[in-house]
Amino acid sequence: MTTQNPTATERQDSASSADEALSPALTGGAEPAADGGTSLKEAPDWPDEPPSDRAASAPPLLPGRLSLPGQARALIILAATDAMFSQELLQLAGALNAAGMATVIEEVLTPDEARFANLHHNTPLLTQRLLDLLALIEQRYVEGGLPVLPIGIYAVGDVSPAAVRAAAQRDRDVGALVCRSGMIDLAGLLYLRTLAAPLLHIVGEQAESQRPARRALARVEAPNELCPLADGDAQTLPATAFAALTSLTLGWFISHLQQPGQQPS
Repeated sequence: MTTQNPTATERQDSASSADEALSPALTGGAEPAADGGTSLKEAPDWPDEPPSDRAASAPPLLPGRLSLPGQARALIILAATDAMFSQELLQLAGALNAAGMATVIEEVLTPDEARFANLHHNTPLLTQRLLDLLALIEQRYVEGGLPVLPIGIYAVGDVSPAAVRAAAQRDRDVGALVCRSGMIDLAGLLYLRTLAAPLLHIVGEQAESQRPARRALARVEAPNELCPLADGDAQTLPATAFAALTSLTLGWFISHLQQPGQQPS
């Protein structure tokens, strides 16, 4: 039996039929070209966009929500375990931004992790998350992605003892610390004694809130202050308590965070 090879014209016709059978999803939206061939539209992953649009999709400098006002005087990490305190942190970030401080809001547990109560009390885990964030900030400083700024930490609830540990381990990086509620004594005696960053601890007015806080602060050699505040331990602060909290926090960071070469207030 003799087999005839297809002519060039037949091969071209066969290829054209195969191209027409492909769906636009596979061809990227094939359209007939002027020369009778097939021209593919640009793939969605490579849009013809101005450079500014492409820059907007670049990876973020930091995880969480970063706000960087012009001529910022400091960078404050606002840390909570999860979204429970998001409204407080957002409002506090706004006040700090208005005072010329950059902020990054960090929920140190993922949404899946936050479902497990034991992880909220896992101080070593929460500490490591803060240390990882501090290391990333320092990396961005070296790379030039962020201006070099003194760093402060504002921690809420279960993150408070972890913030004490992180600040004690990174005493060259963390210049001031504010903890609202939380059991800072859970940081451990070693970290309380070696903490160098000035610490403001805001607690409720109840005696049961103040007693463990006073015992813990008695071990801290760094400048420290206990500030009882009405509803200071509440999950959601009333407007008057939040105004007082904002004033205390802002004043603490302004007093204790200085640019290199700047004299303390």
